[in-house]
Amino acid sequence: MGWLSGWSKRIEITISNTNIDGDSDPSHFPVPLFLGTSVGTGSDDVSCVFDELTSDDNRKKIAVTQSDGTTQLYVEIEDWDDANEKAVLWVSKSGWTISRSSATTIYLYYDSSQDDNADYVGDVGSRTEVWHTSTKGAYLCTNLLDSTSNDHNLTNNNSCSFGSDYGKQADGVDVDGSDKSLGITDSLDIDGDEITMMCWAKFPSEITSGTRCYMDQRNYTSDIAYFMGYEYNSGTPRIYADRARLHVSDDIISKNVYVGTGWHFVALRYDGTTLYGYHNSGTAYDSEAYSGDGSATGTSRFAIGNVVGSIYFDSSGSRDTVLVYGADMGAAWVKACYCAQDDNLVSWGSEETATSTAAQAIIIG
Repeated sequence: MGWLSGWSKRIEITISNTNIDGDSDPSHFPVPLFLGTSVGTGSDDVSCVFDELTSDDNRKKIAVTQSDGTTQLYVEIEDWDDANEKAVLWVSKSGWTISRSSATTIYLYYDSSQDDNADYVGDVGSRTEVWHTSTKGAYLCTNLLDSTSNDHNLTNNNSCSFGSDYGKQADGVDVDGSDKSLGITDSLDIDGDEITMMCWAKFPSEITSGTRCYMDQRNYTSDIAYFMGYEYNSGTPRIYADRARLHVSDDIISKNVYVGTGWHFVALRYDGTTLYGYHNSGTAYDSEAYSGDGSATGTSRFAIGNVVGSIYFDSSGSRDTVLVYGADMGAAWVKACYCAQDDNLVSWGSEETATSTAAQAIIIG
């Protein structure tokens, strides 16, 4: 096994194949790495990374490689909090795959004596290589930036607040239910034939009335709208996903569920013929073939936390990790995203040093 030249320390990371399904290995899949004192499937302590780097200023003195130990992946830093020994990194690159038949190994290198790894590591919005080419918008909710190269940066409507109080793993955004939302004034360049949308959401308390919006993507050029929401109607609470020819007919699939203060993963897929909805699972809770036609006029738009300027999320409701793809990424992709973003995909090994690894190689040789 190779060692990245000049770097003093590393940790082996194992990406489990247990939750990787499908007919092919996921390629260019964005893997979130959560660093802390109790992370991953084994509740591992990787505070040694912070012990080495010692400050937020040294956060880019890291590298992540493929299983050969030398081929680097790109790294987007969502959050780095040295004082509290917590960080969130997103890693991937075009052409890199995760095995569905066996575990995949990668390595995190860290060395305070290194220069910033500017060719491969960057903050939110600066490492677009991490994101699959079908990603139309990637919003980590630490700020208004789109992490992809599409530059679909958000507008903050009526001063939504960002911070660690509103995030699932790091920073998130408070989408107030009265008039606050995030969005762009045009669409995400999605033609309506296929789409995959997902996000994490948290209500401040159990909802007992009304309708709430997770996110809304509508393209008036093709007259297609996609909407994910939650409503309480006649004593029945439900989450739902909707695909519609605007103002004419709806294809709604739903699941009766109470949501409270915990975080909820919701996703929508449309593969060209069938709409699928997901909630806290990699398995669709329902599906329905789409039918309907119609027309509409207006301006294309994408919004997080409201629809058509009227149906907002909830007072002090939180949002995190919003991803929108202009393609049907498949059920296996949705499942892998859910497990990865809930920190149920990777496990961490122990700290290795270049000296000890070289000595082991001599002994084995």
